[in-house]
Amino acid sequence: MNWKLFVLLLITLVVLVACSEVDQTEDTNVTAEDQETETEQKTNSSNESNSGESITEESVDQAELQPVTEVEITEASEPRDLEEYIEMDRVMKDVDVDSHALHVVTDHPGKRVIIYTKDEEQLYKSVYVKRNALFKLIDLQKSKPVAVEEIQ
Repeated sequence: MNWKLFVLLLITLVVLVACSEVDQTEDTNVTAEDQETETEQKTNSSNESNSGESITEESVDQAELQPVTEVEITEASEPRDLEEYIEMDRVMKDVDVDSHALHVVTDHPGKRVIIYTKDEEQLYKSVYVKRNALFKLIDLQKSKPVAVEEIQ
């Protein structure tokens, strides 16, 4: 009889510990998601508060100022129809698109990156962040932005 009671208590203890760990894991996951949401909300609210102000070079990170790799260029696709790209009107103000080869390096729901080359030399990079319609045109020779603005 004592063995049965001991085994029953042991099984109960194991079940309680296992359930407790699952709850803690779920709580940790929920807390991490809450923190990510708060960070996104803070970022969005600071972006919204800055929407009346001009967007500066600080909007461009150091990685965007660098040319892409040769592998990325060879894997990139050529744009089929320039009219499909909302940022192209803005690009044409500073870049003679007809005299450059265009390489769409990235085009996913969040961002589009196009490299403009001439004689196999990367001259410009355009970055269009789709969720907030932020356009960046970067002169890769000077490693500095030509334009950073919202496109409507």
